[in-house]
Order: sequence, then structure tokens, then C-alpha cells
Amino acid sequence: MSTLERIAQPGWWPTKLLATRKDFVGSEACAPCHASVVASARDSEMGKALLRPEDATVLRSHTGQSFQVDSYHYKLEQTPQGFAFTVGQGATATTQPITWAFGDGSLSQVYMTNDHGTWVESHFSYFGGTKTFDRTTNQPRQASSIGTAVGRTLPPTEIRKCFACHAGAVTADGGFGDVIPGVACEACHGPGADHVAAMKSHVEGGEGLIMNPKRLERTASVDFCGACHVTWVDVQLDEATGASTVRFPAYRLENSKCWAKGDARITCVGCHDPHQP
Repeated sequence: MSTLERIAQPGWWPTKLLATRKDFVGSEACAPCHASVVASARDSEMGKALLRPEDATVLRSHTGQSFQVDSYHYKLEQTPQGFAFTVGQGATATTQPITWAFGDGSLSQVYMTNDHGTWVESHFSYFGGTKTFDRTTNQPRQASSIGTAVGRTLPPTEIRKCFACHAGAVTADGGFGDVIPGVACEACHGPGADHVAAMKSHVEGGEGLIMNPKRLERTASVDFCGACHVTWVDVQLDEATGASTVRFPAYRLENSKCWAKGDARITCVGCHDPHQP
């Protein structure tokens, strides 16, 4: 099944957008029974997939830094209202607030600004491999104006998908101010209110009131991760080809010779512990 077909099924699947966040309780509610897992997951790259600007080490450590991308000059600033960046060329410049930081910076970090309800992905990103700021992947190689040097305007459906893969408690409508930043417990296990209440009350069968991806057979397990990391079926439907698919590890695994041999041990979590850095 495609990811869209998966999330239409009963139960939980990553990127499913519910009507309300009322059943999300936050990782603090999981910690009394799963303290070590919650702590290690919080420190992982996935746990820091979405950061408020004040929690972004990259922003704090580079405040005041200037750099150039294309022919535009940028400067990171911390204003009384929060973190922002200024971009200019010649006598023309504009300052934009940074609303969210996507990624922890070990691989990359891109910035979102919300201008009266319009979301813009910054034209520049931080890249951990080179420890520099450069053009954001998949943006035009040359900004053509101050507007495009600020970044790329995202349609509502796309920005909601961004948050759905980088946060928990993202709803089908409404804003993003109260999402749970990062891929925390409920981003993969689903809303935990019923499970937590049942376990506190020692209700028999309470373990079954939360999604446990460990129970999935191998195709579903890889597709579970592929909801954000792109599955084989999703690639076929999008008609993606060539080198761009190197960014889709779930697809690459399901398209490999090893996968075709049917070994049940070959899944994403066969090598990657999602709770560890």
C-alpha cells in the first residue's frame, strides 16, 4: 500500500492527521514506565527533528554571523522578539523572523518563517558536514529577488506534511504552535491518552491501546518508517527516478537484492534503533 492508503486504515501510522490533539499526552506521560527510552530518544537526531529557535544550538552559536549565498548577504540576529535573519543585496534588505528550525544541524537545519499565515522555507540552510550555511536543497540555484532570497513559499498542504514528519500532535487543520516538537513517542506510537490511563488504572489489555511497530511484519515495518522516508510504492506513484531516490532509504531497501531474498530480519530497525542517537 501507499502511505496515503496506510494512514487511511484504522489504528496509527506516521503522518496521520487527526481532527484534534486532545488524545496526545506528551512524552512526559510515558517517562514513568519508559524513562530510559524517553531520555535516549529525546537526545537523538529524530528527537530534535523540529526545534523552537531558542532551542536550536546552531542558531545560538552563530548569532551575529554573516555569510553569503548566491549574490545575497545574510546575517543571523537575536532580536527582542526572538531569532531572525536579515538578507540583502546592495541597498535593499529585509528582516524575517525564524519561527521554527527543522533538523538538529548534525546533517542539516533549515528555517521556517511565518509571515501572516504564509510559510516560507529559508533559501539558506546550515550543513553539519561542512559546518557552513549554503543554499537549501531543491531550491533555485540562483535567487532572482529579495523575495526568493528569503526563501520558497510553501502551500498549506506541503507545510502540514513537513510538520507531520518532524513533530507529533499535528492535526488536519489549524496552526502549529502547540505541536510536540521532534519525533517523540507519539509521533510513531500514536496518541497515548487511552494507553496511559489504562496502565495507571491497571486495566487488563492496556498494552494493546498503543501502537507498537515491533509487531509489524517486515514490509509494513519498512513502510512505517517510509511514511516519512518514502516507500517503494510512493516512489512508483510519484514516478521518481534516478539519483534523487538516494534520499529515500526505505525505497532503496525495498528495491535491493537483499530485500528480494525475503529475509525477515532485513528492515530499517534491523540496523537502526529509533530510540537511540
